[in-house]
Amino acid sequence: MKGIYDLNRPAALTCPDCGGALQETRVDTLPYFTCHIGHRFGADSLEEAQFHGVEQAFEVALRALNERAALCLRLAETAEAKRQTLSARRWDEAGREARERAEVLIRFLGEEWIRPSMSPGSGTPDRF
Repeated sequence: MKGIYDLNRPAALTCPDCGGALQETRVDTLPYFTCHIGHRFGADSLEEAQFHGVEQAFEVALRALNERAALCLRLAETAEAKRQTLSARRWDEAGREARERAEVLIRFLGEEWIRPSMSPGSGTPDRF
């Protein structure tokens, strides 16, 4: 499915646990985010949960691309065995495309993320 994607500012932040809308409140000067069923996050824990969700989504995409490449290879081999050359070539091309996209994603996942709430190189949140 080909679509037009545009990254506009979201109308609201959503709960990483349930997907419900988050409402921002403050306790003293610290922001807290609560969804309509009661999940509550401080800024650092919300950032951590969002980050985990992004990583998980990329892992799911990588798995799906790997499975697509494997399926296309099987279908190309089946078509080749039946001497369906055109079909075999099309399945092979689709499998190659899935592998190329997976390789792009692997390179992307290997890069470091900017994590403002983390100490550089420590993997732990900054403490102010």
